[in-house]
Amino acid sequence: MNIKFTEIQRFTQWWIWILLIGISFIFVYGIYQQIIIGIAFGDKPMSNGGLITVSIGYFLFVTFFLSQKLITTIDREGIEYCYFSFVNERLKWNEIKKIEVVQYGFVGWGIRLRSEYGTIYNMKGNNGIAIELHNGKKLLIGTQRPDEVNDFLRNLNVL
Repeated sequence: MNIKFTEIQRFTQWWIWILLIGISFIFVYGIYQQIIIGIAFGDKPMSNGGLITVSIGYFLFVTFFLSQKLITTIDREGIEYCYFSFVNERLKWNEIKKIEVVQYGFVGWGIRLRSEYGTIYNMKGNNGIAIELHNGKKLLIGTQRPDEVNDFLRNLNVL
């Protein structure tokens, strides 16, 4: 029987998306004003090529941000976490000294280093799976489903 817990998280904070989309309208308007209708955009306008280059860079940044996700998979073999484009690691149960679901104070979003939990991989919220390995390494994987993770880990008899 294949028992598996999987959680996929993305940045869904509405205010981040309003900010990113709002800034994108500035670039679109700048291109429209300067390149389409021929009126310089701003007091010290950059060249048309510069405006296009900076706009493309910004839209690539937004696309990269949109693609970010944290995937956590727990099964009988261990726990796997993938923070898209940065880390993809699988830990076997025999490598894990201690694992628990915790609620922690706000640490920000993304990858955070050097906290009391070691490296933190977090998309939002303040719940996570705290892991300590036999080699002393610590990490915390954020979760939006702490009760389900806790129940799943209990059913696997790893808590």
